[in-house]
Amino acid sequence: MDSDMTRAALPKYDSPPAVETLMGVHFARLAEWTVIHFGELHTKFRERYPKASLLPPVLEQRDLAQGTFNLQEIPIRAIFTNSGDSELVQVQSSMFLRNWKRTETTQAYTHYADLKPKFQADWETFQNFLAENGLKRPQVLQCEVTYVNHIVRGKEWKSYSDLAKLLKPFAPRVSVSNSGRVYKYLPDASAVSLIAGYQLADSGVSLQVSIQSAIRSPDGSEVIQMPITAKASPDSSADSSISDTLDKCHDAVILGFDDVITDSAHELWGRHDPC
Repeated sequence: MDSDMTRAALPKYDSPPAVETLMGVHFARLAEWTVIHFGELHTKFRERYPKASLLPPVLEQRDLAQGTFNLQEIPIRAIFTNSGDSELVQVQSSMFLRNWKRTETTQAYTHYADLKPKFQADWETFQNFLAENGLKRPQVLQCEVTYVNHIVRGKEWKSYSDLAKLLKPFAPRVSVSNSGRVYKYLPDASAVSLIAGYQLADSGVSLQVSIQSAIRSPDGSEVIQMPITAKASPDSSADSSISDTLDKCHDAVILGFDDVITDSAHELWGRHDPC
């Protein structure tokens, strides 16, 4: 994990457990967007992202809550992927995201400072495509930065009781009563699941930390999957406002990760303060 030192003095990690990161924007649905646009858009991205696939869309919480999502409004999400399967763009009529993923051939962690300019270039390509096709500039409602971390069984932990050494939300299972009696009723857990949400009033960021058991494909490793997502609304749809809001979300993710893990985990993943 990393930081832009001109913006904030954030902790850094030599070997963070991040296996995927994404950044992007959610915007008011493009009313004139059609399924034909997906194919035409890929021609703009094909050189960098030759692979293309279609998936169901990511449903926005506001649409689900208000019941405004209409299945007749192109329920499609297009994914354009590079030849190494390590970087991809996700597009739907209300969303534009760019992901980095760790793969068997791409093990080196790619920092936010290196990924953000790529997002900005791809976002500009998308906006130019909209203008060329007579579609309005997106009204950006929310920016998002997500880091997905995998804590691997057999590497960072062996039994679920070990998680207390790495993650603050998991208190030691051996407790002591007021009378001094030591008791332990539950056996070792066979799975974990925890979701915590935070409203960071000073920055206007909404942060969510999830911790859950998972089986990782394609290697079948048992992992604790810990996605950390920060979302915030930009002041405007201007690129400068979007850029600042993405930075703010990134900083919240880094500080949230730093706060939710223990001192032992700091040492394990090579935490150090910026010079």
